[in-house]
Amino acid sequence: MATRPSPSSAGTPHPTRNLRGWSIGTPLIALLGRLLCGRLPLNYYDVAYGLTWGREILHGHLPDYRTPGASTPHPLGTLLATLAAAFGTRWSWDVVQVIVFLSFGAVAVALFLLTRATLGSTSAAVVAVAALLLSPPFLSDALGGSGLSDIPALALTLAAAALVAQAPRRSIGPLVLLALAGLMRPEAWGLAAAYWLYLAWTRPAPRELARAALLAAAAPVLWALADLIVVSDPTYSLTHTQAASDTQMFETGLAHVPNAAVTDLRALVGVPVLLVGLIGVFLALALARRRLAFPLVLLGLALGEFALLGLAGVPLLERFLSVVGALICLFFAYALFAARDDVRARVGPRLARLGLLWSAAAVLVVGYVGVSDLTRLHHVRDDQRPVVAAEVDLRSLARQPRLATAVRGCRPFYVARFELTSLVAYDFDRPPQTILRAPARVPRHGLMLLPATAAAGRYFGITPARLLYLRRQVAADFRLLASDPSWRLFVRGCGLPVAGHLHRKLVA
Repeated sequence: MATRPSPSSAGTPHPTRNLRGWSIGTPLIALLGRLLCGRLPLNYYDVAYGLTWGREILHGHLPDYRTPGASTPHPLGTLLATLAAAFGTRWSWDVVQVIVFLSFGAVAVALFLLTRATLGSTSAAVVAVAALLLSPPFLSDALGGSGLSDIPALALTLAAAALVAQAPRRSIGPLVLLALAGLMRPEAWGLAAAYWLYLAWTRPAPRELARAALLAAAAPVLWALADLIVVSDPTYSLTHTQAASDTQMFETGLAHVPNAAVTDLRALVGVPVLLVGLIGVFLALALARRRLAFPLVLLGLALGEFALLGLAGVPLLERFLSVVGALICLFFAYALFAARDDVRARVGPRLARLGLLWSAAAVLVVGYVGVSDLTRLHHVRDDQRPVVAAEVDLRSLARQPRLATAVRGCRPFYVARFELTSLVAYDFDRPPQTILRAPARVPRHGLMLLPATAAAGRYFGITPARLLYLRRQVAADFRLLASDPSWRLFVRGCGLPVAGHLHRKLVA
């Protein structure tokens, strides 16, 4: 992708040492992340569709991607979901949590190795990792809001970048990692193509270049082949995402890219890290273009791919800027710890006190960001707790033996918003097509699931006014079938035994 950055004073790490770092660092940081965050309220909509498709695969069927409102399939994400679904409804969500937190740990190790290789400073690498992984927006929106594709893809992409930073012209390892990432996020396709062009510019052996070309093209070809096999349309994932952008009013289009990039990065890493990181980018361009060419080019490519997503009509979501956010944290660390020497080398001894002032400013900035992040992290955990409880309660409700048997033949199953469709389908083991959004008029028969708490409703986008309206609907004509602290399941018709009439005071 670019010229080789100068190695750290310790030299390029040996591959065996790198492998040891991955095997030890990844689970340890995953455990630390679990202790810091608690159980995550994941993007249940995407994850539940993946688990539903995985269950279909385990039953010997092709996954049904064409369910109205379904999320976009990601081949390797679906494979991970199939692995999780093999543990059954009771344990599959826990397996998903393990996968996400292990990916979280892998992101930390990869960003550490990338930063140390490019900046030549272990302390800067630690700060870059902390700036990303302790950011409450990253923990709540990127990590908590991810499916089974976003964070694993980020880990694979940063790992590929770390390999290139340590040893440019390495063709197999980085391209294999980018191919795996490209089966989760299409942004890796462009990075793989750019790296192949760099390899071609270095004029390797023809056989090596051809092998690299096959690896660079593997992800888009395999993704298109998967769509062709499942839905007989090799472009299904792209057209489905574009259609979702149109119907769900997501921001997209090239004109919206600059504002979306600034807004999403601010939401992803926080304002202080973003501002100092941008200062680091400008300092790198002014003082160390050759030495930091690789992370600068990688940042430009990642931003360019975000713009291409807007041009292609794909929603401009903040988690699609995760690679950019990680690189902003790298340049945040550069501005605080590595740029000082570049400035002093440029201005000479005229600013003898520059080093002391720079160090003091770095300590103040790191201290402020650290205290702010840890303080906000406490509030994030408090906000997440009722959401996690709502999902656990729904799973427990669906596993009640009497209830599971009774509702199996009762259709349709109504929910307050479509965001609950995949979650209810997976937890209650029903086809997503049988889970419908509650209509304007009171249904004549069927099941209706409503949140029992405002916190449960808020996470799934159910406003208090909407919840009150639906409660008034069910109060007159439905009966309470089952309930727990977060949910109430009502029934009308279907010949089911009920827990008694629902008293009208519930709508008060």
